[in-house]
Amino acid sequence: MGLTSALFLGGLLSLALPWLLHRMTAHDDKRIDVSSLYLMRPSETPANTVKKIRHPWLLATRLLLLTALCFSYAQPYLTDLLVAASERKPHRIIVIDTSVSMGAADGSSSLDQAKDQALDLLSELAVGQKAALITAATDVDLQTGLTADITAVRAAVNTIQPSEASASMSRLPARLTTLIDTLVAPTERVEVHLLSDFQASAMPHSFNQLVDGARWPLILHPVRPAPDNWGVSALTYQRDRNQLDVTIQSFAAGAASINVDLLQNDVRTGTQVAELQPFGNTLLSFDVESLRRTDRAWTVRLNLDDGLRADNVRYLAATAALGAPLPVFAPAEQPFTYIRAAVSAASGRFEPLLSDTLDDSEAPVLILLDPGVLPATADANVRRHLDRGGAVLIIAGEATRKAGRIPILDLKIAADRITQTRRGVIAADRTHPILTGFDGWRDTSVYQAVGVEGQAILTLDDNQPLLAEYPVRAGRLLLLTTALDPAWSNLVVQPGFVTWLNNTLAYLAEDMLPTDALVAQPFAIPAASVQLLDQAGKRVLSLSDSVGRPAVKVRNAGLYELRTPSHRRLLAVNVDPLEMDLRRASPELLEKWSAALANRASWASESVSAARPTDPAQTRTPLGPWLLLALAALVIIELLVANGGRSAQPSRNATV
Repeated sequence: MGLTSALFLGGLLSLALPWLLHRMTAHDDKRIDVSSLYLMRPSETPANTVKKIRHPWLLATRLLLLTALCFSYAQPYLTDLLVAASERKPHRIIVIDTSVSMGAADGSSSLDQAKDQALDLLSELAVGQKAALITAATDVDLQTGLTADITAVRAAVNTIQPSEASASMSRLPARLTTLIDTLVAPTERVEVHLLSDFQASAMPHSFNQLVDGARWPLILHPVRPAPDNWGVSALTYQRDRNQLDVTIQSFAAGAASINVDLLQNDVRTGTQVAELQPFGNTLLSFDVESLRRTDRAWTVRLNLDDGLRADNVRYLAATAALGAPLPVFAPAEQPFTYIRAAVSAASGRFEPLLSDTLDDSEAPVLILLDPGVLPATADANVRRHLDRGGAVLIIAGEATRKAGRIPILDLKIAADRITQTRRGVIAADRTHPILTGFDGWRDTSVYQAVGVEGQAILTLDDNQPLLAEYPVRAGRLLLLTTALDPAWSNLVVQPGFVTWLNNTLAYLAEDMLPTDALVAQPFAIPAASVQLLDQAGKRVLSLSDSVGRPAVKVRNAGLYELRTPSHRRLLAVNVDPLEMDLRRASPELLEKWSAALANRASWASESVSAARPTDPAQTRTPLGPWLLLALAALVIIELLVANGGRSAQPSRNATV
């Protein structure tokens, strides 16, 4: 409690005035009956008087009235008691590491130990203190808000399960600060308790990343060291030798002999014995069948019960080795030669085939080189191909310009937009997969192009589309508005033409879909619509989640299937190999980190003070309005008491 204008309390001296008035001399009311005053002689002794407080209730009312008047001028206020309480006892934020390594067990797991420590920290809280629970691995997730209901926080701690995500201490304090700032009021103080195994492999290379952004005191609680561990750190398919190479890594002080199984479609196809040396690597090789037109996936499993089981399994998905047929409809031989040379110069994933009917139903992509007006049979086959979810690349030219329309799309070519001036190229959508690794558009000059409308990936410098994409039925269609002819552009003589064409074919055939990913790590899906299904056929990612070629995350390791309207691709998701090394960071590093974070305790106090409103009135509760109400009530009470006292006073006899 405080006073804004304490000098006005000097008015309390006026309380002496009603006190004196109510103690003024008064005659004794005692009467003695005598027969006559004739025989009484005068006395020089003064008459007896009694000095006492008269009308005490009226006096009390007047004293209270004057006191309230003085305090109302002094403007008293109450300080926010919650602020004071929070300054005395900071709230606790419990952060528990739930990464793969916390599942390591030697009796009880590291996560179980962390949960026991968290419950002990919660039991130490006093009445009025709050707590919150956060889990940290690849992401930082809030489990409970800052609450005084400690029972709810305890229940949340008991339900925590280990994840398959990897841990990263890089900028963890900064990420925690961002989240905690959404929980804590400006006048509250908190301390953060981090419970983890503090893997050395999770520590950043720069120490500054461990302290930058830390605004709250962070207290480290290491769990006991983890046991010995072995795991599969790498699985590679050697296409030229039809061989799988398996790398097994030891993080144990002793040697070990481990059986290693190779599975395909959950069927064991091979077993070998790995002789592991202390803290060493062992390479095993399995012969497998040659991949032709079918994608395949394998699983390697270690038959042992060590400290950490999540890294005893590793998955691999591989694509077919032989090139897929690539039918090309080309009235002239020269443009087809450009296509064949560019495809052959790349990976050989596709095999160009000159066709005049386009009736290859197995081809994922069809190319129409300056088609002009398509024959009825070819037109029907192309439309049927798109209905099945296939893809088409149309490259314009002289015949198309003379026809005045783009086939399949039925787009009319604007006559006033057929130009023959030299123009540069601009990337309208730099994030499009077709432009990955291709910057040849910077050096491309276009002399002739047909003018159409469409969702452009590349445009000319007058905003006319050069490469545009169109959804057609269940499939997709790309249109290049210039011809593969040096008289139309210099694209075919640019070194980047090979990259552009193969990126385009890979995008249309959806060969850019990934085949591997790490748990909880984002990966891009460069497809307009895709579904992700696990081994049980349960949908993990729906079509609506893949709009705009997003970056997605998978929470569990295993084999998945990416499914598009025209293609299916196997996806292998594994735990991060860095999680295999369970060794803790050096004690010196942890002590240095702890000391640096302990200094945040004083910084947090300063930040709380700085976060308070600069106007003191915003942290005070003024009592002036209440005193004015009390003053008005006392005035009324004083009038009632005074009038009541006079009416109740007995009348005096005027004669003696």
